Amino acid sequence: MNWPRNTPESTDEERAAGIDVGPGFEPFEQRNDIFLRAFWDDTVRSDKTAAFFNSYRMKAAPRRGDGFTQRDYALRNASWLVSDIISERSAGDGRREGFSSSIQEDTPVADFKAELGTPDEEAAQIKKI
Repeated sequence: MNWPRNTPESTDEERAAGIDVGPGFEPFEQRNDIFLRAFWDDTVRSDKTAAFFNSYRMKAAPRRGDGFTQRDYALRNASWLVSDIISERSAGDGRREGFSSSIQEDTPVADFKAELGTPDEEAAQIKKI
């Protein structure tokens, strides 16, 4: 969907999903999410926000305690790496996919949906993988 909207009415797709867009609807400006504000908003940006973004680029200092083990650092860094790869792949076009721009498809989408089992069956499959 392209913003700003031309009409305050719900689209067919939104209605099918049970979304009712009223006349007072105003889209959220993504530049105001907490991650982006930490870059431009002086009321949010601080030494602590800079340390947050820089912390996974430095050598980890594991210690005892939940959230601070070597495994915890590895999982955190892996998720940020995926975020960085996606958000930076269109940087040359002035877009940060996933943060301030939608994520563009880079592979064809299947022509049909796969049949899934029950939530318990799918949970077991994911755990097996």
